[in-house]
Amino acid sequence: MWWPADRAWFVATEIDFEWTFVAGTEDLIDRLAVHPQLEATRTSPDSVANLPDEDA
Repeated sequence: MWWPADRAWFVATEIDFEWTFVAGTEDLIDRLAVHPQLEATRTSPDSVANLPDEDA
């Protein structure tokens, strides 16, 4: 987890997931969503983060 002293943004990665969560201002999220070297999808605090189906 990364969380600077000014609390302007937050980054967390769960070892079992294939993704990293980033929280921040709308401007930050907008910029990440269109960055050509990132694969980014918007989510919300009430979204469910599921692990990939191991049977697939």
